[in-house]
Amino acid sequence: MAELILKLKGSIPEKVKDIEQEIAAETDVSAINILEDTLKVIYGKKKPEWNNLINVIRTKGLDIETSRETFHVSGMACAACIKTVKTMVGREEGIITSAVNLASDQASVEFIPTLTNKKSIVSRIETAGFVVRNEQEPGDRELRAWRFRAIVSLVLMLPGFLISMGSFLFNQMLPGQWWILFFLSTPVVFGAGFYTLHRSLRSVMARSANMHLLVSLGTLSAYIYGLSSYFFEVFNLFSLAAMIMSFHLLGQYLNLKTKRVASRELKKLLSLQANTTTIRVGKREKEVKTEVLKPDDIVIVRPGKRVPVDGVVIEGRSVIDESMVTGESIPAEKSVNDEMIGGTVNVNGVLIMKVTKIGQDTFLSQMIRLGQEARWSKEPLLLFADKIIARFIPTILALSLITFFGWLMIAGLDSYNKAIFSAIALMVVASPCVIGLVTPTAFMTGAALGVRNGVVIKDMSGLEVMQRVTTVLFDKTGTITYGKPVVTDIITYHAEGENKLLQWGLSVERESEHPIGKSLVDYAETKGIQSLPIERFESKLGMGVKARVDNQYVSIGNKTLMKEQGVDITDIEDQVEAFQLEGKTAIIISVNNQVAGVLAVADTVKENAVGVIKRLKSMGLKPVMVTGDNDKTARSIAKQVGVEQVIANALPIDKVTQVRKMQERGETVIMVGDGINDGPALNQADVGIAIGGGTDVAVEAADLTLIKGNLNGLVTATFLGKNISRLVKQNLFWAFIFYLILFPTAAFGLFHPLMSAFAMLFSFLFVFGNTYRLKRITRKVIQMV
Repeated sequence: MAELILKLKGSIPEKVKDIEQEIAAETDVSAINILEDTLKVIYGKKKPEWNNLINVIRTKGLDIETSRETFHVSGMACAACIKTVKTMVGREEGIITSAVNLASDQASVEFIPTLTNKKSIVSRIETAGFVVRNEQEPGDRELRAWRFRAIVSLVLMLPGFLISMGSFLFNQMLPGQWWILFFLSTPVVFGAGFYTLHRSLRSVMARSANMHLLVSLGTLSAYIYGLSSYFFEVFNLFSLAAMIMSFHLLGQYLNLKTKRVASRELKKLLSLQANTTTIRVGKREKEVKTEVLKPDDIVIVRPGKRVPVDGVVIEGRSVIDESMVTGESIPAEKSVNDEMIGGTVNVNGVLIMKVTKIGQDTFLSQMIRLGQEARWSKEPLLLFADKIIARFIPTILALSLITFFGWLMIAGLDSYNKAIFSAIALMVVASPCVIGLVTPTAFMTGAALGVRNGVVIKDMSGLEVMQRVTTVLFDKTGTITYGKPVVTDIITYHAEGENKLLQWGLSVERESEHPIGKSLVDYAETKGIQSLPIERFESKLGMGVKARVDNQYVSIGNKTLMKEQGVDITDIEDQVEAFQLEGKTAIIISVNNQVAGVLAVADTVKENAVGVIKRLKSMGLKPVMVTGDNDKTARSIAKQVGVEQVIANALPIDKVTQVRKMQERGETVIMVGDGINDGPALNQADVGIAIGGGTDVAVEAADLTLIKGNLNGLVTATFLGKNISRLVKQNLFWAFIFYLILFPTAAFGLFHPLMSAFAMLFSFLFVFGNTYRLKRITRKVIQMV
């Protein structure tokens, strides 16, 4: 290795490939540390292609430690900001890859920890004028600050604008007008607009142009020209400076307010883990923090408590509610050797479990990782306008300079006023604020209309994608069905009839904690049935319950319990099998060892599910059901609602995999779900739609939420998405037609800067006016649903 260092130190190869070949020949694992030093010596200040080098090292069976961090970056306004952040981060030594997501204000960076660290990367980002937050979501203080800037600037700008327009139109000036405009505009430019000016200065230092820079140049040019009007006979442009900055601040506030709500599902997932748990140490019990648990620790999980981490049962039997994780509406029975998932809830018995997985290896931690990967793999389509701005800004700066110097070259120094008026007019007319407002105004209007009609819209990019959706992937439990078992059928074989059967069932099951028993109790109570006193209640785990009621021996449960009690069920086996084929759970009630009746319990289909799926099919969309339930139950529900394609027994990772497979086939996928287990799939899908009333995790992971679980909102959201997307494109189209006409007009000096401000105002009004048409469109959508 020493020879390699000496050989390479003398001259830097023209291509990294030469160094890669030398590294590829190295087989000594201890060479890793020497390699890092070698690269520093060879390259000096020149940044190597770390990603290529590391790939070569790893293909040779060697490894090198890397880390990945996600930074929450505040202050990004357009696509140019993405380029700035990536450029600044890329200048740091040891950066392998970086990705920036404007919609979620995040930067994900992979780096070599021996060459750089999190603090250095933060410093690079903040050097460019951005702020790295500790939390992903913008706080209330930040939103209030932007709202205050926007309101103050608009309040001060409006009277100044009216005064300037009055003097321009009527050629009359108020006494002390210069000072009035000065005191009205200065707080707007240097007070409310200080952040924008600061950001533009930082962008210059970072050698990157962005929207802040263009706005600042237009604002300061107008302001300085206004100052010069005190000494020379030129028009006062203070009000124009205030107007440019005011509209920019308004756009920034709306943009921040309507940006993708940063997802909190990872915090919500972590909150499922118990903070403390009881472990067995010898013959004693000890309360400890969950985070100190180790594999093979013995944990005691009592009724009502959460399972702290993943493990396996070594003692006891109980029923576990796994619906928040697996999507199964019917709780799972657990006994010795059965696996337990951290975050699930123990319903009745005491369980003793041995810890098998902790930390990043647990089921919940894997779901967190899935959610992170899915979020970074999805590109927000509505960055189109921001990408335009990224190219638009340097172009306008160049055109403004060409306009200024062009006038001086063609008309001479006497045309100085005309030259600067034309350059300023061009910058004002070309302000990208209008483009920046196209998306948030359409989004805010659509969001308000959506809420009014049962749809909460969180991510505008999701709505845009809906215009080309081909497949709708439904979770079953809590989405197509109500998510809890209810009594669906009653068959009586006893002479005293149905009410007496329900009375026996109510009396015995009232003492049970099993959800199926509770469904029987709820059903009987809705019928007005009164319970009777019972004696000798006994619960048979995995089979059912029994007790003495009114001098009658009543048993309620499955076929196993009946056989244990010596009850002949030959005559009802066909009926029990028929219920099971329909995806229902059969409950047998025997009295004095004679079959008295059979009840069926199932998770029932939502009343509007059939109509919604039929409507989606008529729109050319393909519905697919994916569920953690067994295949028999899943196909039964799918048949009821008209879904042909069914994917059963699906774990959370399977749901993500199914979405990816569909996307790889060229399908655009909507995922509709309500459980924690749906979170990663909701993130992976092109559009994630959560059912209101479901878990907070699903709601936060989704792009849209259907209020109160009303599936009709899915049809509304689809139509609303198509129309909002079309509206955004219309606004962008007319904005560029507007630019196409006014650019040459301003450049040739046919526009006074204040006239350009009028044009800017007109374009704003057009955007808002066109957006208002969404109300009429939405009324039509409501009628269709």
